Amino acid sequence: MFPFEVQSVPKYSSLVVFGDSYSDNGHNPLKPLQNPVYDALGNNSKGILWPNLLAKQLGVHKPLKLYDYAYNGAHANERLTNMGLNITDTRAQIETYLSQLNSGNITDQEIGVLYCLWIGINPIDEIWIEACDPERNGGKGVQYPSDLLFKNATRRISQQVEEIRYQVEHLRENAVVNKSPSSYMIITVPNVSVASLTKDLARKWARGDKQKEKDILRLLELLIEQYNKELICTISQIHLKDLSRHEFIDTYDVTKLWNSMLTHPEKYELKNVTGPCFENNTICSNIDEYLFWDYIHPTPRVEKFLAHDMQEFIMYK
Repeated sequence: MFPFEVQSVPKYSSLVVFGDSYSDNGHNPLKPLQNPVYDALGNNSKGILWPNLLAKQLGVHKPLKLYDYAYNGAHANERLTNMGLNITDTRAQIETYLSQLNSGNITDQEIGVLYCLWIGINPIDEIWIEACDPERNGGKGVQYPSDLLFKNATRRISQQVEEIRYQVEHLRENAVVNKSPSSYMIITVPNVSVASLTKDLARKWARGDKQKEKDILRLLELLIEQYNKELICTISQIHLKDLSRHEFIDTYDVTKLWNSMLTHPEKYELKNVTGPCFENNTICSNIDEYLFWDYIHPTPRVEKFLAHDMQEFIMYK
């Protein structure tokens, strides 16, 4: 459903990915959920994730060399969300990459490098939880955008975007990075307020109040929308600041494809776009009809849609 022209000459020789479980292709030190269902590939899905698929699709005679630094559970900067989980955030992921690059351990960069940064779900969820969880707020969590705690949450979202600005600029300003032609694709956050993880939390906090449950989920949507809007604006500013650099740097807005799957699932042959395929230690028999594999992660079929849509986005740059 995504036709492409065949490239005769490759634009890139390697793909470098930073992010969280949506991009972690199997080097998660904690083993996802400590559940054997996930152990075969080591990622939070039942199949191959988009980085491996995209690396293959962007290659001409062979897949791009993939350097995937993403970690399950990662934030942009743990100091901003105070999780204390000691999971490598994207700031640290980038530093690890730069250290390896400077030491000469990274190869396959002679043609060009495509950098992808996809982060935001975990910090946004944590900011939302801290604002809405009654147990963290004296028995009463946020319900409306006008609430003071929600206004504080929006301020923290802006901090997250500024952290992304720092990370992207830090990467682009590195002298060794600039020895190779480089492109940058920064990815927005999909609407995960429809996922079972967030719906279950909202239901718990609302305590039977259906309207409150809807209001709480709407707050998460608002935070995601704010993050994406500010992220798109920030990456555009970075690009416009130095037009003399002949590079591709842009935001891939995943919400266009994601929202299309939510509103027109039949177009993608999906029948369940809110519930999990894997639930109560049982795997559904029709995984290809689901958007979500588990409580928040996409199914292998959706991973393919993501990779193809990203490829189309990149090819027209």
